[in-house]
Amino acid sequence: MTAHDEARNSGPRVAPGPFWGYIGSVAISGVLLIALLFQQIRPSSLQMMGGSLIAVAVLIVIGEVRPLVIAGSRDANGVTTSTAFVFALLLHVGLPMALCVQAIATIIAETLARKAPWRVAFNVGQFSLSYAAASVVMGWCGRHPSPTNVLNVSGR
Repeated sequence: MTAHDEARNSGPRVAPGPFWGYIGSVAISGVLLIALLFQQIRPSSLQMMGGSLIAVAVLIVIGEVRPLVIAGSRDANGVTTSTAFVFALLLHVGLPMALCVQAIATIIAETLARKAPWRVAFNVGQFSLSYAAASVVMGWCGRHPSPTNVLNVSGR
């Protein structure tokens, strides 16, 4: 881990109250959302999705663990490709499955990268809230995908 990454794993030294309040509220909100939505996932839905769910889940984990690092870029951490696969899950089978797979992939990748636990929790929370916002917009557009009512994506 580089010195820059080490610095990002430590909290602020001055006026930590607002910082930790924000980090905590995002992390707690996101984790509670995942816990609530996890209850909607049924074993029969997992069996129905079978190998396709496993394939997409593996692609999401690989996308998180092995980001694309572009030569000459200032971003040494790279860009994750998992976002496209999580969004595909969101579009096809709905928010609960997308959030659970994203949370697992984020926890695996960031634990392997030795990130601080508060950063892992914050990132899981912010991803959860972001995908939930996308799901709300989909709902406003009349799209309500679920494992039993998959949304087929078309140009119409």
